Amino acid sequence: MTCREWRIQISSDLDGALSERERREVRLHLDDCESCRGFVRQQQRLTSWLASDEFQLEPPQRLWAEIEARIAPAPGRVLRPPQWIAARPRAGLAAAACLLLAIISGSLFWNSGRIDAEAQRDIAAYEMMPQVPENPFFESLAVEGNPFDDTRSPQ
Repeated sequence: MTCREWRIQISSDLDGALSERERREVRLHLDDCESCRGFVRQQQRLTSWLASDEFQLEPPQRLWAEIEARIAPAPGRVLRPPQWIAARPRAGLAAAACLLLAIISGSLFWNSGRIDAEAQRDIAAYEMMPQVPENPFFESLAVEGNPFDDTRSPQ
């Protein structure tokens, strides 16, 4: 493995996401590689700095006032829906219902006949399984009377 690939493993190790075997492999590599040991030191310094009180991002005091000013309507201006919706509210609902129906129909049509790759693999695996021959023992139970067989007529 290259040091670039080891650094991915090292990052996972620092996050606590490796198995014990993988951690041992990382430790063995770190024993031999100064470059990767430097990477570990750098990551540890970065992690401790991010967790420290030095790294506290506070938004400026004026930020929320600027956001409100940008999203608020102009003074005296009232936001209204378009005229065709205001005049006929049911027409707007009907248009939304038609749009929703078109989207659902389109997605059903688009996906009809499609089977995802995982389902195709399952079907192929099932078709490749050997067929189990009929067991004469179970056939004899059905003939002699299976108490769990509710398809036969009561005697």
